[in-house]
Amino acid sequence: KCPCNSMSPAQARLAPNKRTGCVPTSTSSSSSFSSSSTLGLIPTTARCVRAFSTRLKETRREVASSKSKASSSSSSSSSPSSPLALLFEGRGAVDICEADLGDYQLVANLLVDAFYTDTKRPENNLSVTQKRSLERDQNLDLRARYGRANRANTINLKSESKAKGGAGVIQSAILLADERDTGESIGCVAIGTTPFIGNDAQLNIRDLYQYSNRRDERACLRPVVANLAVRPQARRRGIAKRLMRECEMICKEWGYQEIWLLVEKDNPKARKLYKKLGYKTVKEEDDDTYKLVEGRIKQCEVKNVYMKKSLKPFVGPIENADYLQVLSLSWLLAGALANKDVQSFFQQELGLDISALADYARSFQ
Repeated sequence: KCPCNSMSPAQARLAPNKRTGCVPTSTSSSSSFSSSSTLGLIPTTARCVRAFSTRLKETRREVASSKSKASSSSSSSSSPSSPLALLFEGRGAVDICEADLGDYQLVANLLVDAFYTDTKRPENNLSVTQKRSLERDQNLDLRARYGRANRANTINLKSESKAKGGAGVIQSAILLADERDTGESIGCVAIGTTPFIGNDAQLNIRDLYQYSNRRDERACLRPVVANLAVRPQARRRGIAKRLMRECEMICKEWGYQEIWLLVEKDNPKARKLYKKLGYKTVKEEDDDTYKLVEGRIKQCEVKNVYMKKSLKPFVGPIENADYLQVLSLSWLLAGALANKDVQSFFQQELGLDISALADYARSFQ
């Protein structure tokens, strides 16, 4: 049955799609329908596909929520729910789920909205035709980069990946952040293994195919995060941090002990976020990209910053620490402890004598 219940008896006589049950966009020459009537079915088919994708996502979300409710009910029977847990389970909660090939067009639309929308000057935004063309190209790029290998396919290769230290198996995943109340997708991120020669990422799709065919023995695979995007109206809610944490968990499942990303140097907000999450700068390189300039997509020269984070247990936090910031904070703390007013406050209000600690801090300075 068609998901949107819009099939007419004439359309039902056509061979339905096995997955969606919808009318195909084209028919064979032996069909009794004319080309004009077949073209008239295309908008209906598009609505059917969108309706099926929406229902599929709702079903996935219901299954995930039922599992979470079952686990929460079992845990609540032994211990009462805390106010903090109730706060996070309330309105505005976000679910993280993995996208399949049917969701790639949705991801492409989200990326175009997040990267090519000027919220301050709407008159500079793309036209409807330009936007649809860009969304189509973005969808094709996602399928070429991440559609060949998804987590469902790499589960069977998990033992092989660990045996090779996480190198040798092409793996990828795209994650979606959905509003729990409305089901709207408000964020996404992609994670995939990329060939590296030394510290140089081979970002061309041709390089990925060459590695899969074992044509370049110098390259090794490393996980790279890309296409982290959150809709403007949903930002400053910690969604980007949650998506990055999920990517790190996936990399650990794949058997890798580090995770990489590339960010433009003239994007200070993103670099600040990654720095807070423990990513450290490795190098910079010149590149070119496409940006929205006065309502047009133009090719611009940019400088990319390579950043990476260690995922090693116990040793990882030490390798990811910003020692310059640690020394600065230690210096400020030492100066505060040497202050007489601070010492008297600890003595009178808390009953603690920190004079010995202040002397040690003074010697440290």
